[in-house]
Amino acid sequence: MTTAATRMTRTTVEVLTLLLAAPAGDPPWAARIGELAGLGRSTVSQILARLTALGRVTPRMEEGPHPGRPARVFYELTPEGRNQTEAPVADGRSFDGWVRHWYSGNGCPACPRR
Repeated sequence: MTTAATRMTRTTVEVLTLLLAAPAGDPPWAARIGELAGLGRSTVSQILARLTALGRVTPRMEEGPHPGRPARVFYELTPEGRNQTEAPVADGRSFDGWVRHWYSGNGCPACPRR
């Protein structure tokens, strides 16, 4: 059996990369992430739920009027999620490098050791 902490996939890397690239003050919501990544809504929602449970992402409910549709839930990287995401993106790491970095916590000075 796998847990949230043991599943780093290529689609998760794609979602993390999009969250990192989101402009400050304009976080994406699940459907938008799915559109940009070419992923299904269910896949994105499961990834975001896992990342939220790990403390890498924080959800925030849309405030204000949103006539004709449900409120959106915006997602942003937490400081730990940003630290764990920035180094591999900046280094242009391969997927395997991402996985090693994510799980070891030893890959960069900004990441906490586990």
